[in-house]
Amino acid sequence: MYFRDNHIASIHFEIGRVLSELGDLEAALHQFQICLLKRRKVLGLHVDVANVLLEMSSIFTKVDDFESAERCLEESDSIWKSKLVGNNEKLTSVLLVSGKRWKTMQCYQEAEANFEQALEVAITMHGQKHELVAEILLDL
Repeated sequence: MYFRDNHIASIHFEIGRVLSELGDLEAALHQFQICLLKRRKVLGLHVDVANVLLEMSSIFTKVDDFESAERCLEESDSIWKSKLVGNNEKLTSVLLVSGKRWKTMQCYQEAEANFEQALEVAITMHGQKHELVAEILLDL
């Protein structure tokens, strides 16, 4: 049951991504919502759930539903930060993406917090002269 439900959720996720790329945001959101329900049921607080929420926040932003986008980002950030503890390349990447989404919605305090945490991890992993550090500083 676990494998089947997770596999079905993954199919809905991929369909949602394709529909999003094609510009059918309403249909994409519907697919992501199905995926989210299945992944929450099977996985609980898992990075795959956070990934769906991150995708949904992007769509909500595109349709100017900033309240829903903020809720998705808040939960996504919380899951990512709890699951990817430490100096982790993935955490840095996710914090950067999330920070950019917060910035797009003009939620500058949340964006700055994510960029600063991403910067801290990037400097620890790569040193001050790395291109990722420069990219984060530009976003800050």
